[in-house]
Amino acid sequence: MEHTERSDRTNPTTYEATRDARWAEDFPEGSERRALDERMVSADGRILDEEATTIEDALCLRFGASPEAAALRVKDPKGLCARAVLRILRLEQDVVLTRLVPEDLVAALLDGVPAMESVLPSDLAPMFVSTLRAFFAFADRELGLPHAKECVEVLDKGMALALTHVLRSSEEFDAWEEDDDEGPLFDPVALLYAIRERARREAAPRLPTAPSRVERNKKKARRRAQKVGRRRNR
Repeated sequence: MEHTERSDRTNPTTYEATRDARWAEDFPEGSERRALDERMVSADGRILDEEATTIEDALCLRFGASPEAAALRVKDPKGLCARAVLRILRLEQDVVLTRLVPEDLVAALLDGVPAMESVLPSDLAPMFVSTLRAFFAFADRELGLPHAKECVEVLDKGMALALTHVLRSSEEFDAWEEDDDEGPLFDPVALLYAIRERARREAAPRLPTAPSRVERNKKKARRRAQKVGRRRNR
């Protein structure tokens, strides 16, 4: 079978362009994850798009029939959430599933997902993140990918909150920068710091505020009414 290679792109994010000792350690000979990696990435580090697409689709369907997917409250039998993120990782960030690290996943969620052609509604962000969490738990159990467990840990309630806020209004956190040549650039670090600061403020104990004049007058009126009632009862 002929493969379509992307000659102008390599995958420097996780590994060197060529296979080395680290690759051999993370992908033991005879393992399924090694077979998948060799089918998706050439020996000199080039992504084989056609084969990678086939593998991603097959894995997403396997996930849809897995115990991890069955445990989800909102079902995703075709693995569409994972499929969308895997496409972003491969086409926008030059990273395939077998070589993914948590930093790649965070960038795909907070930068790539909001830029998708079909915009994800902000109220679906928690469902999206929980589905991805189940997918990477499946990938860890089925394939034993090197960083799958770390990806599961990243996909927590905090990430769901972060994605919700990005989709709702990223400008609220001053997380967008204007660039004359390339347009708006998203800064996920600024967003995460802003979300952490907001969470800190919301968790801080609130000091009691002084009652307004209207509230004081209402209390006085109640006390007068109580006094009048007690006098009548005598």
